[in-house]
Amino acid sequence: METWLIIAAGSVILCVIFGFLCNSLARAKGYDDYFWHGFFLNILALIYVAGLPPKGYKSLALRIAAANRLTDEELEAELSVAGIVPKKTDG
Repeated sequence: METWLIIAAGSVILCVIFGFLCNSLARAKGYDDYFWHGFFLNILALIYVAGLPPKGYKSLALRIAAANRLTDEELEAELSVAGIVPKKTDG
């Protein structure tokens, strides 16, 4: 086989591996269709998908706060610890 064919085949195999890694990690976090991100962007897409928050995380934090009957100040403190900054509203 020629060298360029081996390099091309290896590149396609790596792209497919990154595609499956990104897609499986995204599905574990509740997102769909990240295969092509991993296929074309490789390690950049894997870093991006690894940084995605789990889907529904904010609503889960609010449901826990409601179940625990936290005050607004306690809820704001809990959300800031979790890395979620609530929006400031005037009024």
